[in-house]
Amino acid sequence: MAQVESKIQYKSPLFQMTQTTPTCLWNDSASIEELTYSIEHGAVGATCNPSIAVSVLKKEMPAWKGRIKELALSHPQATEDEISWMIVEELSVNAAKLLKPIFDREHGRNGRLSIQTDPRNYRNADAMVKQAVRFSQLAPNMIVKIAATRAGIEAMEEATYRGISINAISPAIAQYFFNNAGVLIAGSPSSNPIPAGFPGATPLADYNSFAKFQSDLLSNGISSAYAGKAVMYDNEAWSQTPANEQAAPAGYTALFANLAHACGYAFVSGPSTNLVNVQSGYNSGQLIYPKQRRSINKKLCLVRDCFHKFTGSRNKKRKRYNYSGNKYV
Repeated sequence: MAQVESKIQYKSPLFQMTQTTPTCLWNDSASIEELTYSIEHGAVGATCNPSIAVSVLKKEMPAWKGRIKELALSHPQATEDEISWMIVEELSVNAAKLLKPIFDREHGRNGRLSIQTDPRNYRNADAMVKQAVRFSQLAPNMIVKIAATRAGIEAMEEATYRGISINAISPAIAQYFFNNAGVLIAGSPSSNPIPAGFPGATPLADYNSFAKFQSDLLSNGISSAYAGKAVMYDNEAWSQTPANEQAAPAGYTALFANLAHACGYAFVSGPSTNLVNVQSGYNSGQLIYPKQRRSINKKLCLVRDCFHKFTGSRNKKRKRYNYSGNKYV
């Protein structure tokens, strides 16, 4: 019997491209109608700037006419320029909402809305930074585009320092800033997170649980790309972090740091402020209950044993860590 080759039917060539190639499709418009269609066909990002806003308004003026009047009436002292930027922001926020599920699903790697700063400020670093700060607060999945000028490079550096996600037109600019060991790129512990073109950046294995980190060490579950690099303990009041670790963040951070350092990793701590809600019943001045403190002291001994098993260094002469005195002896 002749074998019949099965063919997958794709809804469009665009969708086929996104499903069968490494291409990440971004929609060069913040129009809700256009972006909805693009997402249905595999798009994972979009962009908005003043020229795009004009194009959207020309197509959708009946839908925006009433809103523009509302903005003018509610901001009687605003200039036409200021109202125009309010529209750009609103367009961007609406588009970002459509992309948010993708942002959550892919842990921030995709699902972003790129919003451009005012190109007229291309010589004013302070103005670009100020606008970048505002844009970054509009939605969690905003990424801010800054002009790749001399002042723009200064603004990018300051914005990056403040934790703002940025992009620029020139790939050479991105490599200038991010292709160095001081840049940490977080990813799954089981795979290399470094994208092509940035071999100088440092991979950072992202963990939400000390128990998972300890388990991966014992089972060789950490990609070799992280060898001698860095790991992060991202403990938060959520399901990914075990309840006992949420209840004693300081103790488990110490556990994680000691084990990471013992195994040759740099350590990054990224606790969430929502852990204070878990801490509400603690005694004044105490980070952990006495019972939990005893439990953690025992676990610190397990850290030592885990290190020996991982490195085979039990019989090697080395400094030992005095956990009660917080020093090597």
